[in-house]
Amino acid sequence: MQFSQVIGQSSIKENLIRIVQEDKIHHANMLSGKMGYGTLALALAFAQYILCENKGEADSCGTCASCVKVKKMAHPDLHFVYPTFESKELSTSIIGKWREMNEAYQGYFEIADWVNFNKAKNFKIRNEDCEQVIRNFLLKSFEGNYKIQIIWMAELMGKESNKLLKIFEEPPPKSIFILIVENMEELLPTIISRCQIIKIPHLSHEELTAELTKIYPSKPAEIQRIVPIAEGDLLLAKASIEESNFNIEAAVYKWLKFVVTAAHKKDLATISGLMRFNDGIAGSGKEEQKTFLHYLLHFLRESLVMKYSNNCNLAQDLRKVAEYFAGNVEVDQIAEIQTYIDTALYEIERNGSSKMIFINLGIKSSRVFNRGVFERDFA
Repeated sequence: MQFSQVIGQSSIKENLIRIVQEDKIHHANMLSGKMGYGTLALALAFAQYILCENKGEADSCGTCASCVKVKKMAHPDLHFVYPTFESKELSTSIIGKWREMNEAYQGYFEIADWVNFNKAKNFKIRNEDCEQVIRNFLLKSFEGNYKIQIIWMAELMGKESNKLLKIFEEPPPKSIFILIVENMEELLPTIISRCQIIKIPHLSHEELTAELTKIYPSKPAEIQRIVPIAEGDLLLAKASIEESNFNIEAAVYKWLKFVVTAAHKKDLATISGLMRFNDGIAGSGKEEQKTFLHYLLHFLRESLVMKYSNNCNLAQDLRKVAEYFAGNVEVDQIAEIQTYIDTALYEIERNGSSKMIFINLGIKSSRVFNRGVFERDFA
């Protein structure tokens, strides 16, 4: 992959190119950020640029023998480790599927996509793969250049990463590790301390809008609705556009009304209505649930904007609700509910019981609202 194929991230690209040109490549590099920001795509472009035989000022040539091999993921000095599914299964055992996945998604996919592609459930980076990494780097490079090891979803190594500490401390000459992580805090501190950390930022609204317009030229309204809540994550935005089958604004409006009314009135009918609504959301797809929660976060942020500027970027119906929140809900209440929503997103990502997650979110949020004094309900 070339840098030109990576969406946005111009400053990160410039930095990676510069350290290669100045021969200041750290032996252990950690790209930290969501997969929808382009972390894997950047790692692949970085590796191709390092190994390219005819580097340009701004990109690899894309045509030399080395670039062709990297593109096919068949370069003898470029190695990959990623989660596998069977006991003692090596990454090299399913390299064919890894190539297929990257060919289909061009480096933009997340762990759930990889798991679904393999029709599997249990996944981790195994002890055997960590041992194979060490064996790979005890050998000289085949083509006399750098040896590069890309470890995708490196946080899934767990305690097995201890095996790599020595080679991280005393790497063989011209050896480069590129670790790709979403949740850096799940890695051992001893691994983190030995890496040059490069935090990958989210895509800008403009970059995300431009890319989505290329992919979905006939869906400008959906793109306009999704971009503000996607938080610069291409994968979240695509999933929201492709899989959402309900009116997200209407769903958020109903949830807010149920929760605030339940906090204010505490009548059985309202609470029963909230439970039925939660059952409906819990019965939808995982991506729809995530989209719903992300839009809730977007609504709360816009309510804070409304509180201090009397302006916000919301549909008309939700704007009225935001006005209510701005006038009746305090900043600390909004912040507390945002924390509950973040927790719900985390639990859904890890396949928790969606019904229990949404019931818990509704009850806790209602309690937070009950701390305030409401003079009216919104219609």
